[in-house]
Amino acid sequence: MYLTRILILFTLIGIVSCSKTSQNSAQNLSETVTFSADSTLVDGEVLARGYCSSCHLFPEPSSLDSVSWKYGVLPKMAEFLGTQGEQNNPFASFSPSEIDALIRGRVFPDRALMTARQWKEIVKYYVNNAGPKILHNTEPKVGTKLSGFSAEILPFHRNKQSFVSMTKYDPHTGSFFIGEVGGGLFQLDQTGNVKDSLFFESTPSDYVWNSKNQAQVLTMGIMKPSDLRVGKVHRAGKSDTATIVKNLGRPVEITYSDLSGDGEDDLIVCQYGYFTGKFSWFDMKNGKPMREHVLIELPGARNVKVTDLNHDNRPDILVLMAQGNEGIFYFENKGRGKFEQKILLRFPPVYGSSYFELVDFNKDGFPDILYANGDNADYSYTIKKYHGVRLFLNNGKNDFKEAWFYPMPGAFKAMAADLDQDGDYDIAATSFFPDFEVNPHRSFVLLENKGDLKFEASTCKEANLGRWLTMDIGDIDKDGDSDILLGSFTYSPTPVPEKLKALWAKERVNMLILRNKLKK
Repeated sequence: MYLTRILILFTLIGIVSCSKTSQNSAQNLSETVTFSADSTLVDGEVLARGYCSSCHLFPEPSSLDSVSWKYGVLPKMAEFLGTQGEQNNPFASFSPSEIDALIRGRVFPDRALMTARQWKEIVKYYVNNAGPKILHNTEPKVGTKLSGFSAEILPFHRNKQSFVSMTKYDPHTGSFFIGEVGGGLFQLDQTGNVKDSLFFESTPSDYVWNSKNQAQVLTMGIMKPSDLRVGKVHRAGKSDTATIVKNLGRPVEITYSDLSGDGEDDLIVCQYGYFTGKFSWFDMKNGKPMREHVLIELPGARNVKVTDLNHDNRPDILVLMAQGNEGIFYFENKGRGKFEQKILLRFPPVYGSSYFELVDFNKDGFPDILYANGDNADYSYTIKKYHGVRLFLNNGKNDFKEAWFYPMPGAFKAMAADLDQDGDYDIAATSFFPDFEVNPHRSFVLLENKGDLKFEASTCKEANLGRWLTMDIGDIDKDGDSDILLGSFTYSPTPVPEKLKALWAKERVNMLILRNKLKK
């Protein structure tokens, strides 16, 4: 959530990711825009729009301040264009096995894709046209009394620091599962007591059920940014935790659907990776993978939804891609395991795409897109005015247009549910990178739907007791309304005030339940 991150989070480098496909585009472009040292130099904006758009949506200079461009993003971007200079080795910080993965993935070019003079023009264009540095957020007013909910800290403590990597409500039993850094998977009751546990060799990032109600757990392999393919899918039975699929590249989310039409669940995997990664599905026979089908060979596959978007009685796939070439990609099922790719939405690489859901928000019979962006653990850590939660409405032809935006620095997850049971969708949203100096409690915000795309925002004083990496919604106390479960991950990839870090260390809050009082 959907990490997760150091998990996902330490990883989203934003602007700096070119796959071998997009790198080839840049290399092809370089062959048509090549100049000698004595030739007339092309304008920096022309060069930037040509080269930068070959890998991802063009990032406007005004989207970051000059310091972030000059000392953060652009030096890293130079590595992907081979213009960083002979004294800088882009492989210097990687292990031999990781270097091998980067070479096989053709992450860095074997020659410069532009001259040094051209690169200087691009740098000058971005620095001279940069936006102002935003010191603190300018979010709308947020009430400090959470509407309709009471906050309860769960007594689940295993480490000196909060390391929750996954939170999943189990609709079959009403209990919930949490994953922890190091491999622990715990089933908790509504009071936070451990009912059962399993232990794996690496950190759990997802927990799902197939159509036969068989539980599966996804483990990341290596949590920190890495291109090693050591993630796995396991069975999650009390006596059987056998590996189903292995050699996955930092996987963060999975789901099941019969994509091939043979009556068996197929496995869809978001392999987030780091500089390399992919979005793929496995043709399964008798619960075993027979063949992997790669749909996107890029890093940053964040979360996936399966639905029959075009109403042809075949399951289609939608995936949110982050890590540079950001957007929501739609794979139309053409039958017999074949898919046709379309791009529904694209976002600039500075957006930090984090999560999306499909929900018919205006109840016109067509699914809309609820989207959160705010991953800020990259080379441009700063408050960004375009971070937040967005709603894209479907016009009935699967064309999506932004209809509503709620600014929320560091927004990481947004989930829709009719929490007050008044017939419309409310939104629960978390931020992993809020403005900790001014508004740390806005790491969670409840947006109550007042109609006509107007929402009333509220939070609670307990929201600053953790850094909410994970969230799920479900009727945890089985009283007929939906509760909200938050999981904290306080290891920080970005600056946090010492006072707040001391509070987290003292309280050690791993789990916070926001109990819905509607049915009390």
